[in-house]
Amino acid sequence: MTPEGEVKAYLAGRVRMTGGKLRFLRWIARRRACDCLVWWTFPKCALVEVKRPGKEPTKAQLAEHRRMRADGWPVYVVDSVESVDAFIAEITA
Repeated sequence: MTPEGEVKAYLAGRVRMTGGKLRFLRWIARRRACDCLVWWTFPKCALVEVKRPGKEPTKAQLAEHRRMRADGWPVYVVDSVESVDAFIAEITA
């Protein structure tokens, strides 16, 4: 499994363990968009970009994140077990 795949697998497991749901996304005719939609009871939801440990989003991905945030979507970037746990703690608080 790739390092990014390990982060994705951990994210999926932790979301499900905390009662949330997750869908990995494929965007038609839209590159650089977030990797998955994560939600618990509404309004606890977010778009999540998964990166390999230590990897930052590209400038194009950051621009897409800004567009999504401008429309009211919470967007998170996770790249490690710790960042996944921090994301889940923040959004479920």
